[in-house]
Amino acid sequence: MPKLYNVVLNSFNCTAETVANPNTNKSYYIDWSQKLPQGEYRLSFTFQSEGNIFQVINTVPVLYSDIVSSSSNTILPQAQVYNNTQILGCLFPTMIDPNAHVCYLRGSRDSNPPIHLNNRPFNNLFSVQVYNNDLAPSLWVDETAPTPQSISHYILILHFELIKEYNIH
Repeated sequence: MPKLYNVVLNSFNCTAETVANPNTNKSYYIDWSQKLPQGEYRLSFTFQSEGNIFQVINTVPVLYSDIVSSSSNTILPQAQVYNNTQILGCLFPTMIDPNAHVCYLRGSRDSNPPIHLNNRPFNNLFSVQVYNNDLAPSLWVDETAPTPQSISHYILILHFELIKEYNIH
C-alpha cells in the first residue's frame, strides 16, 4: 500500500516576505525533511480560489512551483528542445454568476496529470505562482481594461504518493 502525504497551502499563510504580493506570487516555508522521506513520488494537486469578478479571460492560468525541479515535466519551447519545467498544471475558470462575471479558478487531479518526482523537494523555501500561457509568461490577470484582476485567496493541496523510498544511512 503506497504512503500518501498531503500538504495544504493557504495563500493567507504565505511567508511574511510575500504577504503584500498578489496571490499569483506567494512563497511558503516547509521543512520537507520532517514531512517526507527521501524517495520517488507521484505528485498531484487540487487548487481552489475564492470567487473573483473576471471580465475577460484570454489566457490560460498555469500553476508553477519550484518544488518540482527534479520532475519528469518537460515543455517544448520554440527551439524544439525539451527542458525541465516548474509547471504543476493548468487552472480552469469556473463561472458562478455569469451576469456579475463572478468566477473562481480551480485545478484538480482529474484535469491535470500527475508529475513524477525523482526525490522529495529539498528547497524548504519555495514559491507558488500563477502565470499566463504567453510565450513570455507573466503573472496571470484577467484582461479587463483598465484594471485587470488577479486571483483571490486560494487553497492548494499538494498530494504526494511515495512510489519508492530511498534507504539513506
